[in-house]
Amino acid sequence: MAPLIFNIVYPKQKDGAPIEATYPTDGIPIIPYGSGVLASAKHPNAARLWMDWNLSDDGQISSMRDQGNLTSLKNPPMQPIMFDPKVDRTWTPDFAQFQSLHDQWLEEWSKVYGYRQ
Repeated sequence: MAPLIFNIVYPKQKDGAPIEATYPTDGIPIIPYGSGVLASAKHPNAARLWMDWNLSDDGQISSMRDQGNLTSLKNPPMQPIMFDPKVDRTWTPDFAQFQSLHDQWLEEWSKVYGYRQ
């Protein structure tokens, strides 16, 4: 089985599920995402406090330790869990690559998992 999001697997593994995380030798594609405060937020000050904590060392450690997330910080406060950047490789496609590969990836994923609409 190949889940697309490691942080779905990691908490299950921490809870004792008999699963392993492995990475292909040619690397894994990752898609970074952004976080922010919406202009229409009902509680923008609370959202800013959350963002301040989330981007702090404590927030990044929590995200990495508890959810298995990677970080884009240049100097992370800890090494990622279950991921060795010296051995495991990531690849972040630029937008043009992502657009050109999207349909092929979707078709492959649907075939592997027997997905039909």
